[in-house]
Formats: sequence, structure tokens, C-alpha cells
Amino acid sequence: MKIGIVLILAAVAAGVGWGIWRGRQWDGRTQFTVISISSPVTVASFDPVTGTGIRLVLPDNLKIDAVGGKGTWQAGILEKAGRQWGDKWAADSLADYLGISYVGRTENLELWDRIMWWWWSRQVKWQEVDLVNTVYLTSVRDPDGVEFERLGPTWPEKAQDWFTSASLAKETVNVSIINSTDVPGLGAHAATVAENAGVRVVAVNNTAVEVGKCVLAGNADMEAGLTGSWLTRVFGCRWQVNSDPNPEISLTVGSEYKKWWTGN
Repeated sequence: MKIGIVLILAAVAAGVGWGIWRGRQWDGRTQFTVISISSPVTVASFDPVTGTGIRLVLPDNLKIDAVGGKGTWQAGILEKAGRQWGDKWAADSLADYLGISYVGRTENLELWDRIMWWWWSRQVKWQEVDLVNTVYLTSVRDPDGVEFERLGPTWPEKAQDWFTSASLAKETVNVSIINSTDVPGLGAHAATVAENAGVRVVAVNNTAVEVGKCVLAGNADMEAGLTGSWLTRVFGCRWQVNSDPNPEISLTVGSEYKKWWTGN
């Protein structure tokens, strides 16, 4: 009787553990980045390969371009704006403006991710940076004389330095990004996020044949590999597996990505 109860409890525990593990968002190999939209807005990110991380504090008057065509917002009121448009929209907007991907918001990580963050963050060598004290911002005044900050021209290079995954950078997979929409620059926009993570983007092209959900194309090894799984998670694409023996992936962005970015 006791053995039966123990076996049942063990099975239940195993099932719960499996469910928690399956709900994870972090793959355990690439950069783990989280965002907090509470003031002061922060971005924390570490690389499990190098064991180094960055904790970035953003000024409240950093004006960001929001996704979904919802204008510009100062970072300090993102949390308030998120009550109207959703916290995910707020975090997506910040990540998109910075040109980075992220695993989740600090406040609502999946349980497995929360455990992994707690475990890894104790071992990481952290660098604390207040962005307002760096050269990566540019001060601007609006017509009313109110001063705010924008990312400066040196930010893109620093973003790659801080947010590149060593594991992705070591991959020998060539990625081509194709814009199938009528929005100029949408493919380059997606390429920025991929490149800042360490993905090797070799070309950005356009096509007149629009897709809805974004499409990843490559062989079965590419689908199962690190770059392929990272692209799947970040862009939410469906796969078209082919027999091309080369280590190449094409990512075609379509109307869903366009609507997420522009709102139309």
C-alpha cells in the first residue's frame, strides 16, 4: 500500500516537473535576457557560455518607439501604458527599440525560467551600467523645450557587444532574411535583432509573394539546431523543411510581423 502511494506521488511529481520544464522559454544555451518595465526600467542579460552579464538601468526620459504603431513613449511610463496596451506590448516595445530579443519580463517568468535565472545569476560576473552615464544616448529637446533621451549612433555596436550569444556566434549557419510585405526596411529590422544576438545574417532581400505567419526554411538539421530553434522562439515562425544540404536558413517575415510592428 505504502509503495503504491509512493509510486503515485512520484508519478505526479514527475508529471508536474515535466510540465514545468516544457513551459520554459530559455533554451539554456543562448543569452538569457529579462526586462522589467517598472521604473526604473531595467534590462538584465547574461551569457551562460561566458558567465558574464549586464544589468542596464534606463533613464525614465528615454523615449522609445512603440510596436503596434502606438507612437513614442518615455520609458518611465511604460508600466502605466502597459495597463492599456498590455505588459507584453510594453516589454516588446522596449526590446524592439533596443534591437534585442528577450526571454520574458522579470515579473512573470515561467517557473522553470525563474529557477534557472535564480541559479545562474548567482554565478554570473555582473556589470552594472546606468545608461544615462554612458555615451550611448543623445539628448534631444522637443518643441516645448522638454528634454528627453534617444539612443545614439554608437548604440548598435554596443548592443552587439552586450547581447551577443557566444553559442550563436560560433554557429556556421548562414541566415537570409526576406521581407514579403510592402513595408520598406522590415527585413532589415528583423535582421538587427538576429545579428545583435549573434546570428550570422548574410543577406536581406524582398519578395512580392507575401506570407502571413513568418516562414523558416532549411533542412532538418537546421530546424533542430541552435540557430533554427532560436529563430523559431524569437520570431514564432513555422518551418518548411527541405533537402538543401547546406547550413543555410531563410527567414521570411510576413503580414503577422508587419502588424506586430506597425499595427496595420
